[in-house]
Amino acid sequence: MATGTGAIALDLLQRTDADVIGADITRPMLLRAQARTNGRFGTRLRLIECTAEAPPLAANSFDAITFAYLLRYVGDVPGTLRTLAGLVRSGGTMASLDFAVPDGAWYPLWRLYTGAVLPAGGRLFSRDWRDVGAFLGPSIRDFYRRWPEESLLEAWRKAGFADVRSRRLSLGGAIVIWGRKAG
Repeated sequence: MATGTGAIALDLLQRTDADVIGADITRPMLLRAQARTNGRFGTRLRLIECTAEAPPLAANSFDAITFAYLLRYVGDVPGTLRTLAGLVRSGGTMASLDFAVPDGAWYPLWRLYTGAVLPAGGRLFSRDWRDVGAFLGPSIRDFYRRWPEESLLEAWRKAGFADVRSRRLSLGGAIVIWGRKAG
């Protein structure tokens, strides 16, 4: 879900023999994902345009769901997690990757990076990258203000996942969350 240009989907296809459905709300992203495949994976990859809140996919039909940078962009985090959980078979796995707000000594450096370096660096490339650089820091801070890590993990549990775990990466500026669907 939220496959974007297909980076995770392509990685899964290269590392496993799994069939992959890459879903995203944005058609241009899906077209870029399709172009990146160079036709290498035949019928093992299917790309569909849909929202994470209402995917046109069968309940209990997936062994695993992955998503990256999704939950900051949905209106109902618990509802989206429940919807995605409904797609996963009992015992299946869901995993996510997103930016996070680091704690402790790394926080001031992260604020400097997201508040000044990203926007300034973006200006060097284009207006669009400047806008992305200026948007990311406040977007990430706002999400974690509304959804601190423990609240987010609890939302995963309430959506039906057991053994929910998280791991911080990049000095705390990224987070991976995963869990197994209870059954």
